[in-house]
Amino acid sequence: MHNNKETRSIKDDIRISPLMDLEIIKHDYECVCKLINDEKRLNEMVDLYYKVVEKARAGTLTIEELEKDMNRSMEMNGMKSRMPRDALEKSYERFTSEEAKASTREEIDKTVREKMKANKAMLEDMMKK
Repeated sequence: MHNNKETRSIKDDIRISPLMDLEIIKHDYECVCKLINDEKRLNEMVDLYYKVVEKARAGTLTIEELEKDMNRSMEMNGMKSRMPRDALEKSYERFTSEEAKASTREEIDKTVREKMKANKAMLEDMMKK
């Protein structure tokens, strides 16, 4: 979960439908901006992702459980969008990879922070269109 290739592709986790309403995009952008500057909430995200990796290590992670966890993370940050199924499947593959299962909490922390910055940039691009 911590190499550059993964970092670039991890923004697929919360890819938003091109049909999404501009108001939702703006709302989610504001949520991501708040999250990036909120250490407590970032740590909660890291905890959630770490628990997902622990489930993957134990072999108990299902795609349905991952979907609940990802949607819960978006809800707890006030976001209105949800993860599309194809992005969820890619995310599941990454979380269940040997590299992800070997990730330390520090690596997950770095990935979450990079992911939020990537999401912010992606939402900024969407607002320009």
